[in-house]
Amino acid sequence: MQTHSREGLQQEEQQQQQQQQQQQQQQQDGQQQQLLLPSDGAEDSNRAVEGTAAAAAAAAEDAAAAAPAAGGDRETAAAAAEDTAAAAAAAADEATAAAADASTAAAKSRLSRRGRRSSQQETAAAAAAAEAAAATAADAAATEAADAAATEAAAKEESPEGEAVLPDAGEDSSSSSSSSSSSSESEDLSSAVEETQQ
Repeated sequence: MQTHSREGLQQEEQQQQQQQQQQQQQQQDGQQQQLLLPSDGAEDSNRAVEGTAAAAAAAAEDAAAAAPAAGGDRETAAAAAEDTAAAAAAAADEATAAAADASTAAAKSRLSRRGRRSSQQETAAAAAAAEAAAATAADAAATEAADAAATEAAAKEESPEGEAVLPDAGEDSSSSSSSSSSSSESEDLSSAVEETQQ
C-alpha cells in the first residue's frame, strides 16, 4: 500500500511540474509576442522619423545645389551653409517632438508593462536615428557648401588676373595706334602749311 501511495504522489508531483512548465512556456510565448508586435506609437514615430530624415536630406541637397549658383560669393555660400545647418537642426527638433508624441501615444495605448517598455525603447531608438540622420545631413551639406564656395572663390580670384592683362594690352595697342594717327595728322598739317607758305 505504501508503494502505491508513493507512486501516486510521484505521479501527482510530475503532473504538477508539467503543468507549471506549460504555464511558464505559455507566459514566455506571450511575452515574446508582445515584444515582437510593434506598437502604433512606434510605427508612427518611425514614419515621422523617415519623413523628417528625407526632408533634412532634401534641404541639404537644395542648399548644396544653391551654393555653386551663388557665383563664387563667399558670403552667399556661407549663408547657404548656415541655412542648411539650421534646417537640419530644425529637422532634428521636429523628429524629437514626433518621437515624444509617439511615446505619449504608446503610453496611452493598451499594452502590458513590458510592451510599454519595449515601445518606449523603440521610440527612443527612432529619435536617436532621426537626430543622427539630421546631423549627418547637416555635416554633408555644410561640407559640400564649403567646398563649392572654396572652388568658386578660387576661380574668381584667378579670373581677374588673367582678364587684367587683356585690357592693358588693348589699351597699349589703342594708345599706340592713336599716337601714330596723331603723328601722321601733324605731319600732314605741317606739309600743308609749308605748301601754303610757298
